Amino acid sequence: MKLPQREFYKLDEVAAILDCSFSDVLYYCSVDVLHAYTYIDKEDKYEFLFQINMHRDIRKKIDCFKSLCCGDWCAYGVEFNERTDKLPVNGMYAKAVKGVFFIDGYNLEPLVFSGEDSFKIDCFTDVHREITENEIDFNCLDFCLTIKTDSLRIKSNEVNDLKLKRMDESDKTTAKKAEIISCLIKLIPEMSDINLDTTPVAKIASLIEAVAATRAVEFPKTDIGTWSKYLGRGRHKK
Repeated sequence: MKLPQREFYKLDEVAAILDCSFSDVLYYCSVDVLHAYTYIDKEDKYEFLFQINMHRDIRKKIDCFKSLCCGDWCAYGVEFNERTDKLPVNGMYAKAVKGVFFIDGYNLEPLVFSGEDSFKIDCFTDVHREITENEIDFNCLDFCLTIKTDSLRIKSNEVNDLKLKRMDESDKTTAKKAEIISCLIKLIPEMSDINLDTTPVAKIASLIEAVAATRAVEFPKTDIGTWSKYLGRGRHKK
């Protein structure tokens, strides 16, 4: 039986996958390189808790039980109300929400500096704005939600995409270093006649170390694998 893949990762798991620190992941979320989500479950049987901004077409999805469900979340007790002393605008309101919601990156900026294990929000959305122009905004009425940092999750596809991009960038950087190093080696008079593509890497390394010694330059010990990598030859080509 094929098991389903996980949809979300915890921040410490993301740090392990990307080979970076927990603080790095928080920073990536704060600048919208990654997008943080959390599970929210809040209700009141009698009072409206949330004012909702949504596209007119989305209102058609509200069922006869005054419920609005979209993907990973649901809102309950959803209905239109006129402005009152307690309700700030004419619009849609809900008495409860339950499910996974997106936390905007600006809410995480203070955590990058404070290191706190929780923070407060007074609004959230169903998805981050890069996905759709018709996101649904939820605004808390006269209260804030406390979100635990360890409750934050990041979608696995985002993590995997970023990992691939970082690997691609690393490969490009290595290739560029190989080009630059090869050019610099050819500037050495004693190395000008050496074919850097076919001469054994061990011989190239030995010649460069010998040239360095004649000029009283202390050359750092470098293994053949590293030489191969930065000459663009690969570790398997000695």
